[in-house]
Amino acid sequence: MAPRIFCILLAGLLCLSGIASAMSSTNFDLSWNTISNGGGQATSTAFKLDGTIGQLAGMSSSTSYTLVGGFWGGSGSSGGSAPTITTFTPTSAMVNAAPFNLTLTGTNFTAGNRVTWNGADRTTYYTSATSLKAWITAPDLAAAGSNNISVRNADGGLSINKTFNVTNPIPTATSLNPTNKGVF
Repeated sequence: MAPRIFCILLAGLLCLSGIASAMSSTNFDLSWNTISNGGGQATSTAFKLDGTIGQLAGMSSSTSYTLVGGFWGGSGSSGGSAPTITTFTPTSAMVNAAPFNLTLTGTNFTAGNRVTWNGADRTTYYTSATSLKAWITAPDLAAAGSNNISVRNADGGLSINKTFNVTNPIPTATSLNPTNKGVF
């Protein structure tokens, strides 16, 4: 029984020493490691964060980031501004339409951007900082509905979704039979 308790205590001490050593390294320093009650707001061009709970109280930093009071400070690198979609063409398609290149215009496009269709990457062609093309496949057009399109940066930042509608054709009557009927 005593060896088992000794082993459990030894394992616990090893875990605690690992946690203590993880609080400081060449990549970061967590000089304050208490948890506060959270709250507040942090924003950037790519995100808005309201009312966090259990955020870090103090400061943590490295050569590539600073975390102050639980929120990322301005000294880090986010890979540039988030892309934005201004317009896209075509703006809709019919169910079972042939595959096509969707042309997007906007800002902050780079060669590493990917156009997403309902969150899934599509083959994307970079043409300029304000223009991208994405290949929309037949399965994308197989059912009617609203589809979210966005542009994703290489670092994971997303543009705001735009809606691309796949619609059913409007039914039209080509003939009536009988062509007339008397009223009784």
